[in-house]
Parts: sequence; C-alpha cells; structure tokens
Amino acid sequence: MKIKEYENLNTLRLSQICCSRNNRLLANQIWVFNNLGSTSTVLKKLPPVQTREGLVCIARSQTNGRGQHSKKWDTSSGTSLTFSLVLEPNTTDRLQLLLQASALSVINVLKQEYSVNSLLKWPNDVLVGGRKICGVLAEGTFLGSIMERFVIGIGININGKLSDKVEEIAINLESVLGKPVDITELFCHLLDELEVQYKRWLNEEHALVTDINKHHRGYGEWNAIKIADEQIEGKFKFLGVDLEGFPVFLNEDDEVNRITRADIRFDPVN
Repeated sequence: MKIKEYENLNTLRLSQICCSRNNRLLANQIWVFNNLGSTSTVLKKLPPVQTREGLVCIARSQTNGRGQHSKKWDTSSGTSLTFSLVLEPNTTDRLQLLLQASALSVINVLKQEYSVNSLLKWPNDVLVGGRKICGVLAEGTFLGSIMERFVIGIGININGKLSDKVEEIAINLESVLGKPVDITELFCHLLDELEVQYKRWLNEEHALVTDINKHHRGYGEWNAIKIADEQIEGKFKFLGVDLEGFPVFLNEDDEVNRITRADIRFDPVN
C-alpha cells in the first residue's frame, strides 16, 4: 500500500462524517482538535449550555486520556480514534447500563463491519483475543442532585504499531485484520450504532440487556471476584447484568447477589 493511501485511511474526513449525520441526534455538532489532553475533561469543564446533547469532541492526538483507576491512555494521530460524546439522559437510574450499551456499539461494529469477534470485560473494556482494543469511560456532571449531562469517552486502537510496553495487553484492528482500516468509515459506522443503542436504552428495551449479556466475558461461568482489589472468598456464577446494568451472581450456596460497587472486578476461573 502506498504511503499516501495509508495516510488517507488515517485521516478523519470531516465532510464525509458531517454528511453522514444529517438530521441525526448524535454528532449534530462536531469539534476536532489536533492535540488535546482529554476530550472528556474539555467537555466537563465547559458550561452545559455550550455542550448540548449530541456534541462530539474528537482529538487526533490525546496526551492525557483517562481510563478506569485514573490510568492514562495516550494516543498519536492516525493510530487511534479518541472522542467524547455528550448525552442528556432522561433518567439517572440506568446509567451503568448506558455505559455498557456504548461498549456494545463498538462490539457490534467490529463484528458487522470487520467480522471481528470481541467481548465486553466489566465494566468498560472491549477485548479481542483477550487483549484490549477499546475502552469506554462515562462521567456525569451534576447541579446538586440534578444531572446536567452524561459524557461518554471512547478510545479505539486502530492502526499502526503498538508500543512494546502495551502490546502484551492491548491490540489494534490493523493487527487483527492484517491491513490498515479507514478511520473515517469506522467512525461513521460507530456513530450510527451508538445512536441505535442509545435509542434502545431510552426506550428501555429489555432485549438490550440480553444483547449486552451475550457479549460479556464470563457470562454463565464461575468467576472470582475482587472488590477494591480484595479477593472475595469462593466462586460466583455470573448471571449477567440486570436492567440497571449492575452484575448479578449466584454463589456456591445458590444465593443470588447483586453488586453495585463501582470497584468490583471479576474474572472467569478454570
């Protein structure tokens, strides 16, 4: 592949993205930055009146992206797709499920457009072959007890070579497919899918929960649980997430446990 063709695949073609979003709720407004610390941080610092629902903020290079436990996620231009999306949900009761519906959007695009199978690792990672290809982070801003907006940040590893320090735990789409991917086309597909899943969430479709659970790592299997990095004694069968998006387990005494702790982590056991 010629270098010019490769660079075109790594370039966000804004006119194509905007044309694909005519009369859509999401990405009705798009901000693009060449270099940014964190797309989510920028949006959260602005007054809500300046960041209405559907706004998408993209960074070609991100130097201070954040994941779970304040882990950094730095990206360089053309290698990853990093953006944040502003939503104004009609309830605060099912936000955990909305986070996972966003991750499901990534899973569906990988499968439908690239024939790549992936899994959702609680609470916010998308894995291919056991390695991270995408992370999703959601944060709300509140005025007292009233939520003003819900900011979803998504970062997907797409093209180029991963650094040696992360390639054991991370993977990108180019290495899976054996060829580079057009970032603009992937982004357009993902925006379409995010809108589909957001509307399903707004409509409280129970089938959305079923679809999420089918893609959860460890679903229907025995798992080991940690809370705040402390190992919980015993094994727990993961029954999936409930209608609010919280994980439910069956312990070895056939007792059902619903866990709402944000710091819970669980992994399948052999």
